[in-house]
Amino acid sequence: MTPIAIIPWDRDFLAGLVSHVVERFEGRFENLVILFPHRRPKRYLVDKLQADSRLAKPCLLPNILSIGDLFADLCQRVHRKPLRQLGELDQVGLLHRVVSSLRPGLRGDTDGFPAEVKDFFPWGLRLSRLMDELFQQRVTAADLEHLQDQVLPTAATLLGNLRSIQAAYRQALLDEGAATPGLMHALVAENATQAVEALRGKLILACGFYALTGSEEALLKPLWKSGRAEILWHTDPDVARAGASPHWSCREHSQWLTGWKAKATVLTDEKRSPLPTWRKRGDQLSLFSAAPAPPPPRRAAITFHQGFDLHSQLKALREELDKAGDTAGYAVVLPDTNMLMPVLHHLPRRDVNISMGFPLTRSPLFQLVDLLLRLQDDRRPQGYHWRQVIGCLRHPLLKFLEVDGQQPLRLVFHAWEEAIRKGEKYLDPASWTPAEDLFTGVEGREAVEALLRRVVAVCFTAFEEVSTPRAMAQALLGLASLLLDPDHGGGHWERFVIDAQCLARLMDVVIPELHDSSISNEPFPPEAVRTMARELVKRQRVPFEADPLAGLQVLGMLETRLLTFERVFILGATEDVLPGAPKPDVLLPDPLRQSLGLPDQRHGDLVAAHTFYRLIQGAREVGLFTSSGIQPGLLDGKSMPSRYVEQLIWEEEKRQGRLLGASDAPRRLISLPMRGVLPPSPAVANTHACRMRVQTLLRYRSLSPTFLDDYIKCPLRFFYKYVTPLAPLDEVAESGDPPALGQLIHEVLQDFFRPRLNQFLDPTTVEAEPLLKAFEHRLETAPFFRQMPPDARLMLQRTGRHRLSAFVAAMVPTTPLELETRLETPFSLGGETYKLRGDVDRVDRREDGLWVLDYKTGGQRKPKPKFWDDETLWDWIECQNPAEDTSLLPKLAASLESIQLPLYLYLYKQKTGLLPVNGAFVALGTGGQEVPLLGAKVDAGLKERYILEQVPALVGCILRLILGSQEFVPTPSRSCEWCPYATACGLKPV
Repeated sequence: MTPIAIIPWDRDFLAGLVSHVVERFEGRFENLVILFPHRRPKRYLVDKLQADSRLAKPCLLPNILSIGDLFADLCQRVHRKPLRQLGELDQVGLLHRVVSSLRPGLRGDTDGFPAEVKDFFPWGLRLSRLMDELFQQRVTAADLEHLQDQVLPTAATLLGNLRSIQAAYRQALLDEGAATPGLMHALVAENATQAVEALRGKLILACGFYALTGSEEALLKPLWKSGRAEILWHTDPDVARAGASPHWSCREHSQWLTGWKAKATVLTDEKRSPLPTWRKRGDQLSLFSAAPAPPPPRRAAITFHQGFDLHSQLKALREELDKAGDTAGYAVVLPDTNMLMPVLHHLPRRDVNISMGFPLTRSPLFQLVDLLLRLQDDRRPQGYHWRQVIGCLRHPLLKFLEVDGQQPLRLVFHAWEEAIRKGEKYLDPASWTPAEDLFTGVEGREAVEALLRRVVAVCFTAFEEVSTPRAMAQALLGLASLLLDPDHGGGHWERFVIDAQCLARLMDVVIPELHDSSISNEPFPPEAVRTMARELVKRQRVPFEADPLAGLQVLGMLETRLLTFERVFILGATEDVLPGAPKPDVLLPDPLRQSLGLPDQRHGDLVAAHTFYRLIQGAREVGLFTSSGIQPGLLDGKSMPSRYVEQLIWEEEKRQGRLLGASDAPRRLISLPMRGVLPPSPAVANTHACRMRVQTLLRYRSLSPTFLDDYIKCPLRFFYKYVTPLAPLDEVAESGDPPALGQLIHEVLQDFFRPRLNQFLDPTTVEAEPLLKAFEHRLETAPFFRQMPPDARLMLQRTGRHRLSAFVAAMVPTTPLELETRLETPFSLGGETYKLRGDVDRVDRREDGLWVLDYKTGGQRKPKPKFWDDETLWDWIECQNPAEDTSLLPKLAASLESIQLPLYLYLYKQKTGLLPVNGAFVALGTGGQEVPLLGAKVDAGLKERYILEQVPALVGCILRLILGSQEFVPTPSRSCEWCPYATACGLKPV
């Protein structure tokens, strides 16, 4: 038996492999099969063979296969009948039939077992993966019983009958002439003698394997024993040395030698390792060796970069690459593939090759597909929810659709969104028709309208009532056809290559799987079909095969296996991705895997560790980037460096004999430039243009109490509301519309009191029922009421009846004189004359005189009792230029609350010559009681001074502030929570 050969892991494995096969076989490769654990090294090996001057050209290359390809080929040779490989949907469908047929004989509690495919589907995906792993490991499952307290009831039932399910599933696959990758491995392993015979005349060179599955060992071990296979490892050479202490991550190799009773030899012949001089060293071995060793004369340059977050890591990476110049032979390794897009944006503009898988879930295409599926999940008989429709209209892949080189849907969708926000809670997209003037001056109107109808049909109608996987495939194909239509796609896919690859993955993998599986024509509930499609799309990864292999390489950690680079940068080397936290498995949790003889998380950690240490052993320089910031999530926590990084730091500290600080070489603390941060000030300068705008408003429109109140409450909100063209965003009032409700109640009360004008009303004789019926009738016809959920409608209806009943019960004897009276009077200030205006809800005559009433469905804002006599405040109000010192403005806002009702009394006196004795807020929002403006102890002289002298002085002060202040400053208060301009302001609510 040939000893297992080891190429030291500080050498370039593929370069050593090329030297080995070139010198040994001298270009006669017709009987040589080079076997790798995966397909990626083949491309690198072919390039190295092509560049090797010792190999005569042209020549036939050896047969280079991955272990999966070899098993698939041997399975067709050793099995009697050809087997077709099943997709995931086929596997789930077959498992469902198997388990359903076994269900009457299942042991344990079967009440919670999902009999319907829609409920079985997520369990079927997990069960199919478990079956495949059992096949690959050559494990005959045992029934795991008494797990009711450890897993969910469904999982307990499946695991309690796992042996029967595995046997029936295997038989069902073979009966249908089908197989899975795992079953192909199992069939070859069961017929290992025939498989070895099928490879007669071939020499298998198994390269770079770290740990074998049960089926792989069943094939390779007899091949090795018979001399038809040789094993090459890329690992710590101490594995081959008796009495040495190899690195702990090479434990699987040591156990492999023991299990096979094999010997290992190190390929030390220098002519077989044509590597750069910087690789000819053994210094890093001492760094990782468990045995003590003297300090080596040279060490690998490992730098530990610690930043706060990904931004700081990218900054340091860019600095390192800019200093490097030529980046050929460099690799940027991403343990977390979600980093790919931000990393690409920070790389220098040089040759960059991506050699990794990109998750489809991170693409705009997945966001669109997921949005369309969620639209159907939440669809009601009345139509689609308005927010989700707007989300669809805002998606860039739809807005990018072109007609004659233009993108007209942007304008159309904007108009449509505006109509949706003013419409109902649920809507039918097919019922909307663009206004005629929307296409004024637009060429090709018919083409734009046709494209709009197609978008509606593809994104909404096509996904409705999809009850089979094949129908879902056709709906997705319609979406892909729309996006790829040459008349509408433009050059988008040529510019955005990653998006194009994601779309290709959808069309090449997901759609065929849904369309051609054995269950494609079987009817399912629509929500089950959407679940299938969503899960299939989520599981896709878009592969990027770099070709040619030049320039800077961007890879995932798994993609680096057997590859060697001159300089390596590993970003995001934190514990949660390197080695990574165990993924929860609701079917077979990690503690139960050993019960079945399956590899557990510790085995996965060893594989990750060997991949990591093997990579950095072969590099001249290594940069390890970690973050220490807070990771947002359900349980916010600080990012922790990977345990592998911590071990390297500890080894370095032992070498130097001291603890290393965050900035002690070779550690480097990434610092970002810090500049003085000014306190946030959302205030806006009151420029000449602003003053001109305000003067125009004052000159050509009436001054209402709301206009003045808005400035007192918050000058910045006043600026956004009156000086700028910004307007609050119209939205469907799902939770109610307080302004519309207030207007409705005002109108109901007008109708109630109008026939009773100039009539004395005795509260004991006023019936509330006509008022309540009028309120209910108006409420049922109100648009905002129809948009509210049923529980909120019922609550509002009952609350309204209760409060209007309380209002009638709290009425005082009175005679209504006027309703909704418009009051106007001129007001002079600084040589300019303005028009003051107010709309009074009701004016009554009572025993003591005239009363002005103001209905309030919310809270009443009444001036504080001490407001009228606060000398400090009134000295500032009555001065000629209050804008010189605006420090008392917050005090004025807090003390005055609102100028509305006092101004109504002033306006009524100016218009009629009669001074009301008082005003009152009618608190409809609480018990319907009247809250007087002025207390009973205020005599007539004080009332006249308050209303006729102090109110106009207050109006003048506010106008001088509006025109003379240097800036519009915000006034934080509780109302910031519902301010429509809170986003523009940026201040947090108080």
